[in-house]
Amino acid sequence: MPRSVLFTIEVSARPTNSGDGNNEYYTVQAIARNGEPLRYRGESATLSEALQQLVNTVKKQENNKQEVPVHYRTNHPLPLFARFCRAIRIR
Repeated sequence: MPRSVLFTIEVSARPTNSGDGNNEYYTVQAIARNGEPLRYRGESATLSEALQQLVNTVKKQENNKQEVPVHYRTNHPLPLFARFCRAIRIR
């Protein structure tokens, strides 16, 4: 079965300068193959929570896609053309 890479996950950390100075704040970002950042992102004081936020964002978007009817998902010009023709017939 052929496979392809959809996106990569970039993990970065920055110091929070609290306590002993070794605490870090993690940012997890999904990056498209062309290098563009995607909407999938997570931020937290722990790496596992940041990754969990990213996963939850992906799941949320997948659930939203399932709720939206198929003809509204695509940006196809045919529904717009059909509405235009109906408007002309009404006049």
